[in-house]
Amino acid sequence: MSEISRMTIIDTHVRLWHQDRERYPSKLWVQGALQPHDGTAERLVDLMDRVGVTAALNVQVPWYGEDNRYQVSIIAGRIND
Repeated sequence: MSEISRMTIIDTHVRLWHQDRERYPSKLWVQGALQPHDGTAERLVDLMDRVGVTAALNVQVPWYGEDNRYQVSIIAGRIND
């Protein structure tokens, strides 16, 4: 086994968000819809599994301000909520 295959890889800066603006509203200064990009925890976990990333540190997106309901739902294990 090579040394590189035994390394633990941690992504220290990821951003997660949900496209459902009713459940997870953005701050007023964010105009229009978010770009059609999947920023969900499900997608992140899938990508991490594909490339061998062990863990990640989520940094709150600015358009949620201090509203961390989506982050809390991820931590609580309700990723598909």
